[in-house]
Amino acid sequence: MNATTLTSTDLKKINRSKVFENIYNNKITSRQTIATDLNLSLPTVNQNLKELEEMGLIEKNGLYQSTGGRKAQMISCVHTARIGIGVEILKSISYISAIDLYGHSLEESSLMLQFDNSEECFRKLSDWINQFIREIPYPEEHILGVGIGIQGLTSQDGKKATYAEILGATDMSLDSFSRYISLPCILIHDSEAAAFAELWHQKDITDGVYVSLNRNLGGAVILNKHIYHGQEARSGVFEHMCMVPDGKPCYCGKKGCIEAYCSANSLKELIKESGIEEDFNSFFNYLRHGDKIRRDIWTAYLKNLALAISNIHTVLDNDVILGGLVQTYIREEDITDLYHFVREYYPFPLHNFSIKPGICGERSATIGCALYYIDEFLKGI
Repeated sequence: MNATTLTSTDLKKINRSKVFENIYNNKITSRQTIATDLNLSLPTVNQNLKELEEMGLIEKNGLYQSTGGRKAQMISCVHTARIGIGVEILKSISYISAIDLYGHSLEESSLMLQFDNSEECFRKLSDWINQFIREIPYPEEHILGVGIGIQGLTSQDGKKATYAEILGATDMSLDSFSRYISLPCILIHDSEAAAFAELWHQKDITDGVYVSLNRNLGGAVILNKHIYHGQEARSGVFEHMCMVPDGKPCYCGKKGCIEAYCSANSLKELIKESGIEEDFNSFFNYLRHGDKIRRDIWTAYLKNLALAISNIHTVLDNDVILGGLVQTYIREEDITDLYHFVREYYPFPLHNFSIKPGICGERSATIGCALYYIDEFLKGI
């Protein structure tokens, strides 16, 4: 038999996948609409609906308004039929989220814990993850897995941290967690997870550069609707590009890295160097009310960020998506100023270039980590 010949089982699976995808994308639909959209017979649609309902993936929920004949049944995807768990581990706090099939957060929690790469720390984090899973109102058999985001680079297979100096956990193994967690687990670079969350929720993104303005800066490259990892999974590590030779020290041991000038921590340092002791909420409140000192600090930060973006854009001629902690405070007028500063640094005219704010917020990494399993599940139906 020709290797390309499809069996009846293959065709059934393809049709089931198409029917589910149609329901998933339309949110609410009917048998006749599905049949029309997919050019399938009603008996074929009915059989697939029966199978998907038995799998717990779809449900009937009401009737459409009558247009003169029999009222059509409303059919929708059960958005909690499968759940992904996303974890983000930072140096002094960790976050966890349960995410549904549409990428929406269902439950969230956090744990104040100083990460120290010890067996005791791994046990505490794993116990917290397991407790979260037990306490959310969804059966464990519906939970697909746990994506664990770390501040560092990971191996291509997600089983090892290849560089994680912030956490002091270079060469950390996934087994440090998975031995305590019964569900499938994977290690994910937090910046790539955050970029994937933006890519998932902003369907118009095809190519782009993601810059995470969290406490420590991170980045990722998006090419053809996928995260580009590079040959050794080191793509998008913009934070360690040198911006100021022999400049401010970076945690990597070098000097003048973008990290030292554009991260949220670097903005805090600028504020502190000006003799101001306050959190970001207070800083931006005074800034928006016209305080000159804070305006000068913010302008200095935006110019640093603009220089970094200009350098990145010189190599990767794509739009920039901003995310992370600082991005949550950025307004439209800040984007306008930032674009103006980038145009001053960039050597060529900027015609179709844009800087876009992310939409997933400060917890985009936990969302992206969970979506790893959601995406794999949806591809396999």
